[in-house]
Amino acid sequence: MHPCTKAFYHYPKNREVADESFSDKSTTNHPSLKYDFYTLSKGNAEVKVYCLPTHARNANHQMRIAISVDGQEPRVTDYRTFDRSETWKQNVLGNSASNTITHTFKEPGSHTLAITALDPLIIIDRITIDFGGLKPGYAAVPETKVIENQK
Repeated sequence: MHPCTKAFYHYPKNREVADESFSDKSTTNHPSLKYDFYTLSKGNAEVKVYCLPTHARNANHQMRIAISVDGQEPRVTDYRTFDRSETWKQNVLGNSASNTITHTFKEPGSHTLAITALDPLIIIDRITIDFGGLKPGYAAVPETKVIENQK
């Protein structure tokens, strides 16, 4: 793992994920992960979360996650697709489903990204944070390298 990134995972005990939808508004009782990371820039950035293209468990479930940066109010995004819709087909062909939120970073430096599964069967593949200039590609973007000052 990159020295500027740390990940923390939380999975609540005694929760049967496969049989219930996470419908309450609190994100504290749901499976979650947090990434500590460092930015060199401030301003608007696109936070894009890529998941594997799966279907909801059944008609009673969605495919939602809540995304929060630096403890701000979580923003919910849904990856659910239906049957063999055009969106589902494109997700399967690209082996990825993605949603994006825009976040304003007020200062460069240390930040925390929190992602909480609000429904079962969410499989996160990767995350990008783009302040502009990220070129689209088929495969995952290589991790940013930090070069120490050599004196």
